[in-house]
Amino acid sequence: MKFIPRLQGYLAEWRNDPATAIDSYQNIVEGPIYLDALLRLFALYSSAQDWDSSLEVLKSLTDISTTYSPM
Repeated sequence: MKFIPRLQGYLAEWRNDPATAIDSYQNIVEGPIYLDALLRLFALYSSAQDWDSSLEVLKSLTDISTTYSPM
């Protein structure tokens, strides 16, 4: 069941429906697929040039790993 929002997000992206994909990925809040969800959200927000949301996702990524921290 944990992977259903991820699959829904991938399917929405494949159907070129970024709003539905974002909603699906936002439902993932923990677990092994959380990092993937954040990366997908960052890509979607960046493609839409939603820089404020992109920055919020980057902040969440930084909390998970220093890999995403500014140098």
